[in-house]
Amino acid sequence: MITHGGQDERRSQVKGIPMELSKMFSRTVRSGFLLTATSLLGIPMTGGEAFGQFDRPTTPPLLQTPTFNLNDLPLEEGEQIISSTIDGETIEFEGKPYRTFDPNQASTMDSLGLSHGDPSYSPQGVMARGCSTGRCGTCRSCGTGRGIGGGVLSAVDLGGRPRVGMGGDVCGPVCNPYRYWAADALYMKNGNVNNSRLPGYFGLSDPDFELGARITYGAVPNCREGFEFSFVGLLEWETQALRTDPAAGIISNLLPGDPLLLPSELTSFFGADAQFQSLESSFWSFEANRTLIGWDVVKILYGARYIDYQEDFLFVSSRPAADGVAPGVLRSSTDNRMLGAQIGIDMTYPLTCRLWSDARARAGAYINFAENNFQFINDADTRIFNSDDRARLAGVLELGGGLRYYLTNNLFLRGGGELWYMTQVASALDQFGVTMSPSTGSRVDVRDDLFLFGVYVGAEWRF
Repeated sequence: MITHGGQDERRSQVKGIPMELSKMFSRTVRSGFLLTATSLLGIPMTGGEAFGQFDRPTTPPLLQTPTFNLNDLPLEEGEQIISSTIDGETIEFEGKPYRTFDPNQASTMDSLGLSHGDPSYSPQGVMARGCSTGRCGTCRSCGTGRGIGGGVLSAVDLGGRPRVGMGGDVCGPVCNPYRYWAADALYMKNGNVNNSRLPGYFGLSDPDFELGARITYGAVPNCREGFEFSFVGLLEWETQALRTDPAAGIISNLLPGDPLLLPSELTSFFGADAQFQSLESSFWSFEANRTLIGWDVVKILYGARYIDYQEDFLFVSSRPAADGVAPGVLRSSTDNRMLGAQIGIDMTYPLTCRLWSDARARAGAYINFAENNFQFINDADTRIFNSDDRARLAGVLELGGGLRYYLTNNLFLRGGGELWYMTQVASALDQFGVTMSPSTGSRVDVRDDLFLFGVYVGAEWRF
């Protein structure tokens, strides 16, 4: 193919030689004729001027090259010219200049040295406010940024391993798979004491704040979603009160189902020299959630949770030994086993390089499998012994807020306050009234509300 192409080219060159000689001979003859004619007419002209008259045509000496006008362009219906300035850098539209952009100069993943596929972690960090230079990792200042990814740089260079799961910047998302452990010490108070329903004529104080724990393990296998498991417990509260009277003048507010049976039904609860009552409660839960992660500042979760809340009330009344009457006992116990689904959100925001705000919320709908046991004993004789169980729809709401302080890139301390609210709970004090009858405690009451509140301190480690 190369040889044939060369032969064709040589043939065209050979054919072109006679044509050029013919054109030159023609111009020479015509210029000679013109020179002879001008000499006869007395017009001076040199041979070069005569030969040039028959050279290749050029622009007429007295005419100018026409200029290009955009208004001369034919336009279709609906088309319009948006600019009358064409200089390669700007265009004008409606009286305002706009810079043009050369698509050949656009950055691509190849020009930036990036590979296609899942986002990967970049150890240089991300950019914050005042650092939009278009280059990854060049900004090392510390400050709270604005917009998506803003402020994440605040904790990039705080020591330890490079920060994991930190989000992204204008160069794209940067994160890598990570796991985390979190442990919080809870200091919570139970305010579910209703003194108006106590059988004794003396009240119970609210339980003290008690310690508990919240342990969380989670994993984020990619930049977007993961899972976590959390256990809360064991929180236990207790309040009690004792009243004594050497004169044996203590009575109770209990009444018999049949007033005529008062002497025989409630002998242990009148004329007592000592009465004691206590209320104990406990709480623990376990949950499993799917998580959706966004830029290290928001975590949305949804999943299943089991909550166990129990109460146990005890009332004991004793008369002097000389009376020959055995102590009386009233006991009411409830167990709330709640299983359901919940949604939640954790949000953070950088305040300084190391200090971030921290907020959390949970809300769920549950089936409460409630159960109660009621027992009434007078003078060593069990007069009432009832139990019941039923399922009711219940709700749980948790709110919390505080601060977190980064010690290193992936280790931070946190603390704050929390409020837990539960509806449709069976309380031990709601299972009986002042009247003691054979039906007391035979139907579980699941209509109480429960408030738990307190503070927490803890830490989280990502690896």
